[in-house]
Amino acid sequence: MVPLPQVKNFAALDLGAAATAGSLARVESLLASGVDPNAHFEDSSEATGDEKRSLFPPTFFFDENDAPALRRAAQDGNIRDAGEKPRLTRIMTALLQHGADPSALFRQPIQLHQETSSFPEEEPDEESLDEETDLGMTTTFRSHILRKALELDQLHQRQGTPVPQRGDPGYERDDRYEDALDYQQQYPRQYGTCRVLHSMLEAGMFVQPILDFAGDQLDVEQRDPQGRTLFLAACRSTIGLDSSVSGNANGLFYDARRNAITENPYPQPDSPWKPFNPVTTCSGPTLLEFFASRGANLLAVDHFGRNALHQLFTVSRVDDSKPPLNAAALRYLLPQCPSLVNQPDHAGFYPLHLAIRQIGSYDLDRTTFVPRAVDRLEAVVTGLLAAGADPLARDSHGNTVLHYLAASQLGKNNGTGEEQRRLLRVFLARGVDAKVRDTAGMSALDLFLTANNDVDDSPPPEEIRGEVIGLLE
Repeated sequence: MVPLPQVKNFAALDLGAAATAGSLARVESLLASGVDPNAHFEDSSEATGDEKRSLFPPTFFFDENDAPALRRAAQDGNIRDAGEKPRLTRIMTALLQHGADPSALFRQPIQLHQETSSFPEEEPDEESLDEETDLGMTTTFRSHILRKALELDQLHQRQGTPVPQRGDPGYERDDRYEDALDYQQQYPRQYGTCRVLHSMLEAGMFVQPILDFAGDQLDVEQRDPQGRTLFLAACRSTIGLDSSVSGNANGLFYDARRNAITENPYPQPDSPWKPFNPVTTCSGPTLLEFFASRGANLLAVDHFGRNALHQLFTVSRVDDSKPPLNAAALRYLLPQCPSLVNQPDHAGFYPLHLAIRQIGSYDLDRTTFVPRAVDRLEAVVTGLLAAGADPLARDSHGNTVLHYLAASQLGKNNGTGEEQRRLLRVFLARGVDAKVRDTAGMSALDLFLTANNDVDDSPPPEEIRGEVIGLLE
């Protein structure tokens, strides 16, 4: 069964629920009554905050139930019209005026099983999807339990008498609540800790009210428990450093009835989303422009040795057809920060390796609802090479760039496969030895014949298979 939350502060629970619902009146009423915007409704001491012992950063599954009201006001998962931003701004500003802390820590569950393997020769974790489903179900059911707990408390406050509990005479059945109580959690929980503003930046949420309120007092070098500065967190944005500070990942929702997206978060004149008839387009500085103007350390690395480029190529995607836009940011960063290009992280990954792996992580057989111009992942690799990235660099397991290509979608009969085969020829022409074996004894050809022999439940077309084998031989 889903563990029952021990609600110790119903006012804090009420404030978080009001922020999630976008209820300005309720938020203002609770704050006026003296509710602490930073209060937690239950003890969250399970968070370890000790993730930096690993070579790999933790992957968090967002559970809004554990987030403070300011974080919940960002409206994750909800499609919000740009016209609602003034109301969201008023909610966030009210919370900030009453002392909400953008740097507050809160716990989040860590995904113990990863959908993608860390190194090319490793098999994907088959339990990742089951764990993610379980995390989602547990989070949803926990929301139902907390909603019911708040309803019962409010009923008790109004009536002044104990309310019927499950099984008591007079108890009114609530199917969602009953299902939540009966759900059997499948996976154990391990928690880490996040900071509010860092988390919002990574998720591509609407952060302008916080940045405006903080003004010159914003500490851009403040680090979260993973060692990321605010700039490094922004590099992980699901919509990219090219997004305006007023952007919102939810704005890219395509409304087929209006033949338009809700909002274009990219203020650049050449934004690929511009032809999609956005209801509005964000203005103001981009995330990169904002942090660069504040003197942020562009060379910072986190506890895992990951610099800005590593972060740009390892974002947690909103969906697999909308890569973040970082083209303008890379045009600025690569010449300004050349030392980042050939800097490995503590696990031995170079930015070039992660950029190649990123190509295979998005489904670029996209529908007409996504502009083909967002497909700039191959250009990122060629941009890194032009900036001096070493094509011969090997990771800590001895993998070359060819291993990363071979373990991905070289045999796929679509745009992604064509991109990777073009890159394969580029790297071979630059002298990368196809015979090099990794620490597991695998060559790039070995990986192609094993890891890449089942694309979309069917083997690669014979002519493509023969082409790749011929190149690697």
